[in-house]
Amino acid sequence: MSSREHGHPPVRVLERDPGLGEALAADDLVEARRLLVTSAALVPRGEWKPPCEGLAGSRSLGLLVLDGLITREVGLGGPACAELIGPGDLIRPWDVGVDDGPLPLEVSWRVLEPTTIAVLGAPFGVLAAQWPALTATLVARATRRAQTLAVTQAIGCTTGVERRVLMLLWHLADRWGRVGPDGISVPLRLTHETIGRLIAARRPSVSSAMKKLEQQELVRRSDGCGWLLSAVPPDFDVSSGRALPASPPQLTAAA
Repeated sequence: MSSREHGHPPVRVLERDPGLGEALAADDLVEARRLLVTSAALVPRGEWKPPCEGLAGSRSLGLLVLDGLITREVGLGGPACAELIGPGDLIRPWDVGVDDGPLPLEVSWRVLEPTTIAVLGAPFGVLAAQWPALTATLVARATRRAQTLAVTQAIGCTTGVERRVLMLLWHLADRWGRVGPDGISVPLRLTHETIGRLIAARRPSVSSAMKKLEQQELVRRSDGCGWLLSAVPPDFDVSSGRALPASPPQLTAAA
């Protein structure tokens, strides 16, 4: 743990992240809540060097994000592309994956909002192995993260920065959105530069696209932080690359 991180008392992981135990039987859930305790740390905003000492190369499951918001940025000697990581995501920062490859890979982490992480080390993994349903949930979390990243990459390959920005905001609303009387709030503090790194665009282009979307009343800044989207998402016309007037599909944003 770096000097910038503040240690927390041990946390009961299934109490802080109830979704992990949803597949457990009632009796198993009580026991798992009692036994699955681990160390945690609060990481402040700014550049972050994840704790890897004693974890890399071990049987550690990884670091579980309990709250907050992080970006993982990957560059190849030029502009970096970003991945957004939030509550429930499991990360293994020591697994870069291409240590011996020919590409000059650079990976960096930035904490956008104060973030609490739980260390799911080898002892935690041994205890968690008693409940295969819990292990399956952790695997599903890793798969969800990969699928979310794939969607973000697909958005980055879409023609038109204005369209990419709108698609990204609705993609984020699916996970973090809050439905209200005026639309769907996406309460994330993302700069135009960060949005650009998420959709493979430059900051000036993102700023211009955001202004146009606001003029079209498709997006507007919320009173607190983040953005407010219209109550119903537009239909994205794949053939023309335009966002068309909305039809009433089911909203997937969390209430």
